[in-house]
Amino acid sequence: MIEFRQWVVNKWYEHLDELDSLGIRNKYVGDYDMEKYFNKYKWWLKDLYRRDRMKTGIQPKKIAEKVYDQLISNGDMGWTTVPKEFKEKENER
Repeated sequence: MIEFRQWVVNKWYEHLDELDSLGIRNKYVGDYDMEKYFNKYKWWLKDLYRRDRMKTGIQPKKIAEKVYDQLISNGDMGWTTVPKEFKEKENER
Protein backbone atom coordinates (compact mmCIF):
# COMPACT_ATOMS: atom_id res chain seq x y z
CA MET A 1 0.00 0.00 0.00
CA ILE A 2 1.33 3.41 -0.95
CA GLU A 3 1.76 5.74 1.99
CA PHE A 4 -0.38 8.88 2.15
CA ARG A 5 2.56 11.24 1.93
CA GLN A 6 3.94 9.63 -1.24
CA TRP A 7 0.45 9.49 -2.71
CA VAL A 8 0.07 13.26 -2.13
CA VAL A 9 3.44 13.90 -3.82
CA ASN A 10 2.23 11.91 -6.84
CA LYS A 11 -0.99 13.95 -6.92
CA TRP A 12 1.08 17.18 -6.73
CA TYR A 13 3.05 16.18 -9.82
CA GLU A 14 -0.17 15.18 -11.61
CA HIS A 15 -1.50 18.64 -10.73
CA LEU A 16 1.62 20.32 -12.17
CA ASP A 17 1.26 18.24 -15.36
CA GLU A 18 -2.36 19.36 -15.61
CA LEU A 19 -1.33 23.02 -15.23
CA ASP A 20 1.29 22.48 -17.97
CA SER A 21 -1.26 20.91 -20.30
CA LEU A 22 -3.57 23.89 -19.79
CA GLY A 23 -0.68 26.30 -20.35
CA ILE A 24 -1.23 28.11 -17.05
CA ARG A 25 1.61 26.79 -14.89
CA ASN A 26 3.57 30.05 -15.26
CA LYS A 27 0.66 31.85 -13.57
CA TYR A 28 1.31 29.76 -10.43
CA VAL A 29 5.11 29.88 -10.41
CA GLY A 30 6.61 31.57 -7.41
CA ASP A 31 4.88 31.18 -4.10
CA TYR A 32 2.72 28.18 -5.16
CA ASP A 33 4.25 24.99 -3.81
CA MET A 34 3.18 21.55 -2.62
CA GLU A 35 2.49 22.76 0.92
CA LYS A 36 0.02 25.40 -0.31
CA TYR A 37 -1.56 22.84 -2.64
CA PHE A 38 -1.96 20.41 0.25
CA ASN A 39 -3.37 23.03 2.61
CA LYS A 40 -5.91 24.12 0.00
CA TYR A 41 -7.04 20.59 -0.96
CA LYS A 42 -6.23 18.49 2.12
CA TRP A 43 -9.78 17.34 2.83
CA TRP A 44 -10.41 16.48 -0.82
CA LEU A 45 -7.06 14.65 -1.01
CA LYS A 46 -7.81 12.71 2.17
CA ASP A 47 -11.21 11.69 0.84
CA LEU A 48 -9.77 10.71 -2.55
CA TYR A 49 -7.03 8.69 -0.84
CA ARG A 50 -9.63 6.94 1.31
CA ARG A 51 -11.73 6.06 -1.76
CA ASP A 52 -8.65 4.73 -3.56
CA ARG A 53 -7.78 2.56 -0.55
CA MET A 54 -11.35 1.29 -0.26
CA LYS A 55 -10.97 -0.19 -3.73
CA THR A 56 -8.22 -2.36 -2.30
CA GLY A 57 -10.45 -3.55 0.57
CA ILE A 58 -8.79 -1.62 3.42
CA GLN A 59 -11.13 -0.27 6.12
CA PRO A 60 -11.64 3.53 5.90
CA LYS A 61 -11.37 4.06 9.67
CA LYS A 62 -7.95 2.41 9.73
CA ILE A 63 -6.92 4.57 6.79
CA ALA A 64 -8.07 7.74 8.56
CA GLU A 65 -6.13 6.78 11.69
CA LYS A 66 -3.01 5.96 9.65
CA VAL A 67 -3.26 9.23 7.69
CA TYR A 68 -3.71 11.18 10.92
CA ASP A 69 -0.72 9.46 12.51
CA GLN A 70 1.42 10.19 9.45
CA LEU A 71 0.40 13.84 9.32
CA ILE A 72 1.02 14.39 13.01
CA SER A 73 4.34 12.53 13.04
CA ASN A 74 5.64 14.42 9.97
CA GLY A 75 4.63 17.78 11.37
CA ASP A 76 5.15 19.57 8.08
CA MET A 77 1.79 18.65 6.52
CA GLY A 78 -0.49 18.77 9.56
CA TRP A 79 -4.08 19.90 9.76
CA THR A 80 -4.83 23.44 10.77
CA THR A 81 -7.97 22.20 12.53
CA VAL A 82 -8.13 18.71 13.94
CA PRO A 83 -11.42 16.80 13.60
CA LYS A 84 -13.21 16.04 16.88
CA GLU A 85 -12.73 12.27 16.70
CA PHE A 86 -8.98 12.72 16.35
CA LYS A 87 -8.83 15.12 19.28
CA GLU A 88 -10.48 12.40 21.36
CA LYS A 89 -7.91 9.89 20.10
CA GLU A 90 -5.08 12.26 21.10
CA ASN A 91 -6.55 12.58 24.60
CA GLU A 92 -6.57 8.79 24.95
CA ARG A 93 -2.82 8.54 24.26
